[in-house]
Amino acid sequence: MLWDLGEGKRLYKLNAGSIIHALCFSPTRYWLCAATEKCVVVWDLENEKVVQELFSGLHEEGLPAPSIPPLATDGPAAYLPPPPPSMRRKNERIFCTSLNWSTDGSTLFTGYTDGVIRVWGFANNPYM
Repeated sequence: MLWDLGEGKRLYKLNAGSIIHALCFSPTRYWLCAATEKCVVVWDLENEKVVQELFSGLHEEGLPAPSIPPLATDGPAAYLPPPPPSMRRKNERIFCTSLNWSTDGSTLFTGYTDGVIRVWGFANNPYM
């Protein structure tokens, strides 16, 4: 839930669909990001809509997902692929536990339980 602390009233409720481990606001847009056990959710707070859900590219079994998003910046967010399976423990649940934006708001850094920081670029995002 988001609250207006100045007026002491609830603004609205956003559903992350999973346990939330961290939150951060974009420094340049009216966006809120949530690190969940399912994915990273980016909301546009003005429109109360999801801008994008960012998936790590890994299943709970610690194996690569069938389709890993492209590295090119042709969509809202660029993606750097996960480490190879040989660097991960079997049956390890991998999810985001921390996140932060670059000061110019073009890059989102996400830290995962496998010790890897994944980097997401928002340079070509239509919401900018």
